[in-house]
Amino acid sequence: MANQEIENIRKQIDELDKKIVELLNERAHLSLKVNEFKLQENLPLYDPAREEEILDEVSKLSNSTLPADYVKKIYNVILDCMKDVVK
Repeated sequence: MANQEIENIRKQIDELDKKIVELLNERAHLSLKVNEFKLQENLPLYDPAREEEILDEVSKLSNSTLPADYVKKIYNVILDCMKDVVK
């Protein structure tokens, strides 16, 4: 019984992982579009104020299950990867 419940939960996690990867790919695509506009307008590619704004906003979205500082750590990695994608 417990093994079946574990398998059901793992399937749900697998589905969430698929959705997370899809959303990360969509985010990367949008980051590339923003980068194109910045290049056209001769704007700086890196905007530390925007990055801090993103980190502040996502950490507010957290709840007690995943503490805000963990969300911020995860997003630091995501933002670093996005910067590499748009290079």
